[in-house]
Amino acid sequence: MIRILADKMKAKVRRDESGDRSIIGKQGDIVEGTRSGDYGYYVSLIFDSRRKLKEVLKRFRCGEVTQEGDSEAVVFVSHENAMSRAQDLRVAINARKLPNLTIEQRQRKALSVLHVRPNPDHLMGLAA
Repeated sequence: MIRILADKMKAKVRRDESGDRSIIGKQGDIVEGTRSGDYGYYVSLIFDSRRKLKEVLKRFRCGEVTQEGDSEAVVFVSHENAMSRAQDLRVAINARKLPNLTIEQRQRKALSVLHVRPNPDHLMGLAA
């Protein structure tokens, strides 16, 4: 289900240190989970100052703050609320937005990755 949220956010799903699938940003991450039987997402937020954290938490009144520290917090957001506020979540954790590429651009990018450039040092050993 986190893949659905990532598609809505136009972000990438990756494995975190513990091996769980999550959406990782520069200011926090999002993992899926349940709270009191409700399915949703845990959004961890990490900022430099308490003031910035408070500003961001004001925008997430739809979620439930489960942990709060001086500059970090964890907010539980239900699946429905997360889907309706997907772009706000992406901005809050500062996750990279995936580019919208056409089919031709994707093919060109795939070919450039597969293109092998000859290394002149390897040819020196063949000439001898």
